[in-house]
Amino acid sequence: MFWVVLISAVVVASFFAFFPVMQVMGGGGSNNELFNEAQNDINKGDYAGAEKKLRTHLKEDPDNVGSALSLLDVYKVRGKHDGVMRVCRQLLSLYENGRQEFNVYAIHKEFADVLWSRRKYEEAFFHYVRALKEDRNAGGLDRLAYALGSQGHYNEALDLLKECQQRNPKNMQAIRNMIPCFIGIKRPDEARNILLDLLANSASQNKDNYLLGKLFYEMGDRESAQKYFIDFLLNLDASQAGEGQDALVLVLPAYYHHPGGLSCRECDVWTRVLQNVLAHVYLNPSQKQEMEWQLGFMLLLRDTEALNFEAARSCWQPIHSLGTDYKNINKVITMLD
Repeated sequence: MFWVVLISAVVVASFFAFFPVMQVMGGGGSNNELFNEAQNDINKGDYAGAEKKLRTHLKEDPDNVGSALSLLDVYKVRGKHDGVMRVCRQLLSLYENGRQEFNVYAIHKEFADVLWSRRKYEEAFFHYVRALKEDRNAGGLDRLAYALGSQGHYNEALDLLKECQQRNPKNMQAIRNMIPCFIGIKRPDEARNILLDLLANSASQNKDNYLLGKLFYEMGDRESAQKYFIDFLLNLDASQAGEGQDALVLVLPAYYHHPGGLSCRECDVWTRVLQNVLAHVYLNPSQKQEMEWQLGFMLLLRDTEALNFEAARSCWQPIHSLGTDYKNINKVITMLD
């Protein structure tokens, strides 16, 4: 229902500042030379070399928090999510067994972010809860709300999303995520108002037009629904094919039962709608033939002062031999000739 470089020595240093450690170097028998060599590699940008040394160091001294934190940073720079998860689990195990002390909430946040990127939302939910328990500014509040909303806890999700908005009034995604929550608790007017505000402030996405169309349709305002469905179809792309198919079904009755003839402007709008539908929406053969048939008329009539016979003919010729519904198309093509 609901709806992710090189790093300088300064950044590495800030990483350690972010994770204050009481016991960084682990046991007294560890090979600190390897750790120091790894830091030199990091300063030179040799993250592969640093990774090798830090992994060796941790084999010799599994309780060494300093090497674990440094390896975690290296894995992040190298984009090795599996490595990040392994180190996070190792650090959390050390903390839970009382063998080391450090800012465990920051580790929960790191772990949650990687789990989220892997779409392991339920496991990420647990770690976001732990991280935010200590620091509401740690980040991930909007993701925690998403996880709650996806499980049907709409009111709880709304509370968190409103908190996100208070902290950052420009967080458009948090505002947008309120929409399905309001729909879920049967307050469509508030969902509609958010969408209209997004449109008014140029913060909308094309899918918002589809959502507005659905909301107005369910509320019985068919005229407004059609307007937003058409706006959505005019900007349709391949990622919105499913919604495009749904919107098409809901606007076609208005197309076929339009009172009187279509103006040139309306023909131009429907031309672009039908072209986008044919380009991006799955249609069975008969549906595709019908859309091509209608598109031919729109191309022909969208400029009555310069009827585009060639464009209409190009739409109709591929379907002139397909089925009895189009048995007279040859006569139409002949007339255009």
